[in-house]
Parts: sequence; structure tokens; C-alpha cells
Amino acid sequence: MIEILGRERAIQCWSASLSDLVDRPLLRNFVSGMMNVLGRSPVNVVRLFARGWHLAYRDMCEPQLIVAKDGQPRLRFENISPAVKRYPNYLHSWHGICRGFAQLAQVRGSVSFEVASDQTWAEVRFFWVERDA
Repeated sequence: MIEILGRERAIQCWSASLSDLVDRPLLRNFVSGMMNVLGRSPVNVVRLFARGWHLAYRDMCEPQLIVAKDGQPRLRFENISPAVKRYPNYLHSWHGICRGFAQLAQVRGSVSFEVASDQTWAEVRFFWVERDA
């Protein structure tokens, strides 16, 4: 996808695909129900995301929730599989999926994605601005 669309457009595509996937009848009610039960606080939402990560990316990394001093959640992907290192498009898809998840969770703010130069870890930071009620 990167070769065809370019890096940024491919990330946008993966971001949009997550919303499309979750908008299917089977997942829509489950996801919205979980958000309603757990609430939409940044840490709770990212914790849910981290727990579900293995459903799509089994044995590719270990996601760790980190809460910064300012309360903003981060997700650090540790012990990244050699397969991911061989095919770095995975990391771009993760970036897009994290953006898509933030949109799905109705996050106002931004998402940054950083990858270690040796690709042993990657980290997504969610800069969350609370929505007005």
C-alpha cells in the first residue's frame, strides 16, 4: 500500500478501515456497549484497545499501557516480532489503526506514533482533549 498510496495516504486508509470494520452489525453494538460500560476516559479507552490488540496482531508484540504524569495514555508495543521488522508496513498499519481507534473513541486531540531506530519498540501517544457533554 505504501508503494501505491504513499506513506501518509496508506496510514489514512488503515485509519478509515478500522471505523468501517467496527461499523459492522456484529461489532458495532459490542464496541459501543463496551465504551458505555467502561466510559470514555482516556486511560479506560486505551486499556480496552490494548487488551483487544492481540485479537488482530497475535504474537507480533506486547502492548503495554503507560499513563503519563499529565494523565494522557500511551501504548508501547514491546518485543516486536522479527516478522514486523522484515515488513515495516506493519508499523505504518499500526499507526493508522491507532489513529482510527482514536476517531472511533471520539478523541479530540492528536495521535503521535514513534518507532525505535532498531524497531524493537514502537509507541503511540494519545493527546486527549475531553469532549463537551
